Amino acid sequence: MLKVAFARWSVERCFEDDKNYIGFDHYEGRCFPGFKRHMLLSAVALLFLSRARLNLLPKHPELTVSQVRQATSALVESWWLPCISAGTLIDEAARRIEYYQNRNAQARRSHTKTRIAKLAAAGIDTSSLERASWDTGG
Repeated sequence: MLKVAFARWSVERCFEDDKNYIGFDHYEGRCFPGFKRHMLLSAVALLFLSRARLNLLPKHPELTVSQVRQATSALVESWWLPCISAGTLIDEAARRIEYYQNRNAQARRSHTKTRIAKLAAAGIDTSSLERASWDTGG
């Protein structure tokens, strides 16, 4: 029952990511076939970014889809720039991504520490809790 309940969240999260990162909500056409094409292209773009993130995840565990999009955008923009400008653009994107990765890591540590403290105050020892095992099979 929980698996079905939480499946809705992942679908909604996918649409939210598509709107935020890819531009799924930028469609302003008037026909359904055009909407379907726009939806298909944005879904393929999100799939590409998600797969790229999964490939980079072992080396960069804090990497997000948004950061992969930023890096990809900088790379594509750099193709038409002179070498010096392209290098500057890519370096700036890398600095920005690193900055947000550090911020996200610090926020995660802080929230985890706060959550463990709240649970400990309620008398719950998190080290003795069993982990939930999710059935990922079809």
